[in-house]
Amino acid sequence: IVEIGIGSRNPALVSNMGAFGTPGASLRAFSEFAPTANIVGGDIDLATLFQENRIATFHVDQLRQDSLHQFLIKSGKYDLLIDDGLHELDANLNTLTVALAHTKIGSWIVIEDISPDRSIEWLAVAKLLRDQYLCWLVKAPHSLVFVVHREF
Repeated sequence: IVEIGIGSRNPALVSNMGAFGTPGASLRAFSEFAPTANIVGGDIDLATLFQENRIATFHVDQLRQDSLHQFLIKSGKYDLLIDDGLHELDANLNTLTVALAHTKIGSWIVIEDISPDRSIEWLAVAKLLRDQYLCWLVKAPHSLVFVVHREF
């Protein structure tokens, strides 16, 4: 399981989780939920990086495809990749582009916290990918979630 966005408390960084957030909480939850899985996290904030049993974290900049590529090489082939990082269209599309190049059969990509006013762009992305991947744009209570599955 790979997640981009460990959770920065740094108010100078866009998409930080605030002073009372707990960096790495979702990685630790994934570790408990999937006790045999290797968990990998990535974040632009070096202060959030840590190593624990079955959890490895690395620096990644979602605005740079080369950084994402190097991060996913370190992560290895994944079953599930979650983008819970910058929450900006450019960053999400960079992550999706690079993540698709690293998929394996059966893997999933989930992009969280998409602004509802971006639905047209994400429906266009789904249309572009439909010949190779299964895609869904899911309405959550306050945002959208884009899901991609590599079935074949």
